[in-house]
Amino acid sequence: MDQRKTMCVVFDIDETLIQFINAQYRARVWDILHDSEKAMFSYVEKGGHIIIFRPGLRELFAYFNGNRPLIQVGLWTYSEGYYCKDIATEIIKYAGLPEDFFLFLLSGDEIRDDDYPKNLNIVYKKFPYLSSFNTFIVDDLHGNITHQVNKENCIIVQPFAPFTTTKKREPLTEMALRRSVDDDVFKLLQEICMKVFSDIDGCESEDIDALVENPEPVFSMKRIKRMGLQNFLKKYATKTISLLTIGDAHQSTDFFEVDDAGFRGAAASLGGARKTRRRTRRRKSKSLRKTQRQRSKKRMQKRRRTSKK
Repeated sequence: MDQRKTMCVVFDIDETLIQFINAQYRARVWDILHDSEKAMFSYVEKGGHIIIFRPGLRELFAYFNGNRPLIQVGLWTYSEGYYCKDIATEIIKYAGLPEDFFLFLLSGDEIRDDDYPKNLNIVYKKFPYLSSFNTFIVDDLHGNITHQVNKENCIIVQPFAPFTTTKKREPLTEMALRRSVDDDVFKLLQEICMKVFSDIDGCESEDIDALVENPEPVFSMKRIKRMGLQNFLKKYATKTISLLTIGDAHQSTDFFEVDDAGFRGAAASLGGARKTRRRTRRRKSKSLRKTQRQRSKKRMQKRRRTSKK
């Protein structure tokens, strides 16, 4: 078998595969939940910490495991190496995977300050049969994947963050609960993986040889069209980049989605009164969202009080 026809999927951990609630914060966000609310999540307790698994993780990784060694999976986090190993162990137990399931576990130790974040070239050097032809990374943070090396070998996903992405976490709201329980990101990701896997398998060794001189990344536009994945493409204003996207990616002032006409990007280039009006709208929108969160939080608290009576 030509090892170069292996597909490798590299996963970020936090807010991509799981949400981790530190023991020192669980009292204010987790312990206040009613048992019926906790039961809506797939989770484990470890050392007082809570690890919540994203819906569909078990099914997705069962698909990967069923196609080993043609499909390989790695983990890469900015956290410490021991954390990466602990989470890998919990995922293996939760999903019923073999102990050697993960091809590699990489942590912040493998990321240099002067290098691109999560530079996939590091993976290619460790495993010479892997390349931009057959490897891609799945992450919820655009900064880790939108740089020159990874931008055509990445999928950005909606954060799995029922208790928000802040370090101390925030109490669960009705909207966040519904969004988290109904999360279908991994179901859609499996569809994409199946198409990528089929595309790689359909290439002859001679075709792969030719890619040494003319690389063809997994999500180059040519292959996106060949695999029929155009519906997942979204355009973002960060020097304008199109990324394969599942769900609503986390956006910020320097990374936000634009439509085909580039409306938000064009508006950002205008000055004067138009810029002032845009700031006013954003303040109103932020205030509205805050009010909605407060109302949702009050409904959740009322429901818990009622259920405990």
